[in-house]
Amino acid sequence: VTEVSDASGTGLFDVPHRRWSDEMIRELDLDASIFPRSVESSTVTGKTVNGVPVVGGGGDQAAGAVGTGAVVNGVISVSLGTSGVVFFARTPSKVSAWSDALGAASARKLYRAAVRGTPEGGVVNEPIREGKRLLEATTRFKRVELLGAHALLEVTPDQGRTHQIRRHLASIGHPILGDARYGHAPTNRHFEEKHGLDRTFLHCARIELLHPRTGARLVIEAPLAGDLVAVRDRMI
Repeated sequence: VTEVSDASGTGLFDVPHRRWSDEMIRELDLDASIFPRSVESSTVTGKTVNGVPVVGGGGDQAAGAVGTGAVVNGVISVSLGTSGVVFFARTPSKVSAWSDALGAASARKLYRAAVRGTPEGGVVNEPIREGKRLLEATTRFKRVELLGAHALLEVTPDQGRTHQIRRHLASIGHPILGDARYGHAPTNRHFEEKHGLDRTFLHCARIELLHPRTGARLVIEAPLAGDLVAVRDRMI
């Protein structure tokens, strides 16, 4: 996480050690096992949403940048190259509770994706095969910005199937820009050569969930990663 926000507006994140400070744990009543990532800064904005403290951050999700010598356990599974919010637990015993909280019906994940074409919005309700199983999958999206002949979408998956957003958007003819697996190869080459897009334009912008121990609602946000901001600005 690159930015930390809380209701008190004080610096609560220990950047050098990439961990919550004791004060952050007290202020937000967070479990110390949450292991957010910090790379750039610890700017505190004091932002809240409906009285809920907001912890924000951005940056690539590469596990190698989490910290030096740290042993972490992933709570959110993300595709390589996706940026935004990510959770780690410092002890394996904490993974299950946080995974359950993130997978609960009360949790919500919101992504930003730049796609080929200019869809206005809609719902993709199409099962996804994982191994031998065919699993229910629903993805909702709406256009938030036109980027020339393409669009920036706000995307909310109802589930967390493997590559769900990427597969669903590709299935309706609007693959994510830069997606080497499900995308449009000529378009990807154009965006890499002209705009410097060298990864999938997919960013986890916001996660809402209930704290597994206290039941308090947590809102975690990640501003759009710098490289994607640069690409978006070149497209306008």
